[in-house]
Amino acid sequence: MEWRKKIKEWLVNDICTYDLVQNVDEAVLAPLLLRQAIACKSKPLLLVLPVLSQADRVNAEIAVWLSEFDLPLKTLYLPETHIGNSFSPVSEALRARSLHEILDCKFDLIIGSAMSFGATVTRPERLRESELLLRTGMDIPFDDLLEKLLELDYDDEFEVNVEGEFSRRGGIIDIFSPNCDYPARIEFWGDQIESIRSFNPETQRSTGQLDEYLIISRSVLGDEDDEFDFYDFTRELDCSLLTVFYDQCHEHLERFSGEDKVKRFESQVASFKPDRLIKFQDISEESGSGKSIIAECFPAVAHLKSELPKEALTGGMEVLREMIARQLSQWIDSGYEVSLLGIDEGARQHIQSWCDEFDLDFSKIILDTGYLPGGLIFPTQKTVFLTERELFTADIFRKKSSLPVIKDAKISSVDDEIAACADLDEGDYAVHLMHGIGKFSGIREMTLRGVKREVMVLEYRDNAQVYVPLYQAGMVSRYIGSQGKVSLDKLGGKRWMNAKVGTARSIRDFAADLLRFQAMRNASKGIDFGDDNLEQRIFEDAFPFEPTADQARAIVEIKDDMQKQRPMDRLLCGDVGYGKTEVAIRMAFKALSAGYQVMFLAPTTILVQQHYYSLMERLAEYPYTIEMLSRFRTKAEQKQIISKLKS
Repeated sequence: MEWRKKIKEWLVNDICTYDLVQNVDEAVLAPLLLRQAIACKSKPLLLVLPVLSQADRVNAEIAVWLSEFDLPLKTLYLPETHIGNSFSPVSEALRARSLHEILDCKFDLIIGSAMSFGATVTRPERLRESELLLRTGMDIPFDDLLEKLLELDYDDEFEVNVEGEFSRRGGIIDIFSPNCDYPARIEFWGDQIESIRSFNPETQRSTGQLDEYLIISRSVLGDEDDEFDFYDFTRELDCSLLTVFYDQCHEHLERFSGEDKVKRFESQVASFKPDRLIKFQDISEESGSGKSIIAECFPAVAHLKSELPKEALTGGMEVLREMIARQLSQWIDSGYEVSLLGIDEGARQHIQSWCDEFDLDFSKIILDTGYLPGGLIFPTQKTVFLTERELFTADIFRKKSSLPVIKDAKISSVDDEIAACADLDEGDYAVHLMHGIGKFSGIREMTLRGVKREVMVLEYRDNAQVYVPLYQAGMVSRYIGSQGKVSLDKLGGKRWMNAKVGTARSIRDFAADLLRFQAMRNASKGIDFGDDNLEQRIFEDAFPFEPTADQARAIVEIKDDMQKQRPMDRLLCGDVGYGKTEVAIRMAFKALSAGYQVMFLAPTTILVQQHYYSLMERLAEYPYTIEMLSRFRTKAEQKQIISKLKS
């Protein structure tokens, strides 16, 4: 398409570097930063943003732009390992991977926050020394490899799930190096590596043979008394530094890190040569010295927001859509090339109907598919594109992720095991799968083979104790029987074993009934409601809040069930206020869009009333009839509603 060609030419051709770019809007950071990275050519570019959320967003949007315009740039992301008082092992592993890739100069652009860049890191020579390359046929003492993994800050776990973990079973060691996309299963014959196989951490099944596997340190935190930070780490690479909204970076560090970090940030920025230092400023920052330019692209329709009264910003936004349509006409009359983008081919018909509704000259508009976060205008190229988000969304100014949920994204559940003991208080009765009923005596720290670990302590009859590592906490559950006189089991006794045998027999009988019932279900044909269409995306985008991670996961999984030709069998559980209703409303809308009636069942009259109001509000703009059956309706009204269902 011509519009893609123009924007790509703007990104890669006739670029002149500037010390200062002014009037930069956060919505256009991705293309402006890519243009600057390309301008730096052979010199890597360090990109510093004020806060972690901005760095996350820009990193995601740049990935989309690289894919959409087929740009051969290598980007790396340097996350923060500490978010408030919380430590993130996953972020630590990603940070380690990025630092090791930097050692080989495998990047054009590296993205991070001011706090991420200012955190201390391991010196490059020590990082390189810590690497260990395992090869098939290599001789290495089994115990030495275990000690090496502990030195590299790997966790000894029952089962490997995420980066920075290892487990062992006989002569096999499973390792998940942060440097790799998959864990490896190392099989030994004595002290020789007999085979290396990759495997899926979710199923624990092997996926292929490997000749070698590189192990890197998970921890890349520097010494407390060493101020060596990321700026120092990249010093010898002769990088350029680009600070986005310098004043905001300064303010955030001053507020959350203290005066020492602020001074360190100022000195590190000042240490870059003038021809290696670039600043992006928003409209609120004072102009600095140096060769400057005004940003050459802007959000396409954000300027229309200021023309609307506040009360108009929370409804259906029909007024805004009319303003967008008039703006499109003005751009067309002014000779701009206007492109309207849908996420998929199915959006084309909806976009064409939108143009017809507002009497736009469809022959002068380009329709295309694209995954870009939001519409932009490029005045120098006389090119503008809008996405379906601007055309159809109920409120395009709501703060939310501009990038869709990826259906096959992995959702980590590393804390599920530990959460099993979170509701146990000291003195509560608990049940261990192997040993039976005991009394929970709290969590203690123990040292085993020089490694400190936290364990759950369970007391049994005759003052016997069992220490359960937290990674095996899933074997312990709260005792839910009568809380009267509870008799503790005896370690090695027969009572618990007999109870397990009897229970197992009952479970087998129950399981047989379930299997027969499930076989009947699987033999039946279900309803395939099809993939999401544009109308579904518009409806979901009108939700005034950002879905939680658990909501997003439930939505993806339930939709996957609804798109299969077998009866759905799923129960969604959650506490009050956790968002179950919104998930149900989205699924109901999907069924309605496919031409089916939907019945919403609730256990109480009050809940029926609440759901009725919620559905009336969410579906107000759609031609669907919503009724309520409860004692709040008269007998005549109930009879009339039921008769409507039949028709």
